[in-house]
Amino acid sequence: MHWIKKKTVLLIVMLATAPGIRAGLIDGNAGSQNKTMHTFAVSVGPAWITSKVYTPKNSYSWRTGFEVTGEYNCVFSGGTGFGITYTSNITSYPNAGDLKQYYVGPSLVYAGFLGSHWHAKVDVGIGYANCSDELSSEGGVGLKSGLSIEYLPCRNVGIGLEMISVSSYLGNRSDFAPRNTNERNGIARIGLTLGLRVHL
Repeated sequence: MHWIKKKTVLLIVMLATAPGIRAGLIDGNAGSQNKTMHTFAVSVGPAWITSKVYTPKNSYSWRTGFEVTGEYNCVFSGGTGFGITYTSNITSYPNAGDLKQYYVGPSLVYAGFLGSHWHAKVDVGIGYANCSDELSSEGGVGLKSGLSIEYLPCRNVGIGLEMISVSSYLGNRSDFAPRNTNERNGIARIGLTLGLRVHL
């Protein structure tokens, strides 16, 4: 499955950048990492469905929608941790209404300070994904990954910019998809969100 291959490549890239983040833990704002850090975050921004979506009259790729994300992360003093993410997306299609998606699931997190006011995070998770329109609703397996950079004007509050990727595998083929292709029924999207982070 192509979307699994893409996720694997993205995870390798994220892990390759991890040593730079860890250096920030040692040389940067190390005082904040002497204890476990709990982070609550809310972000909004545009997102783009990169896979092909079929409607009764047409097919579309790279359609722009709106993303809302909420998450909780627990990061230990060494930089590794865990979290849970909920993210939803609404994308409109001509003559077909709104396509609504959401994902919820746990994640593995690696995070740390890059300096006295900068914080970075990478995460990857697997969970439940759902996609619905005016006619039906389908659920399946979702994969989520994220890469974020955050500026903290004070110790406990920051503003973060995050690039996310969410792919869902929904099992059954779309009723409107051509039958002579090897395409699977799933949706992949990427998003760029901006939001508030609170660290405790």
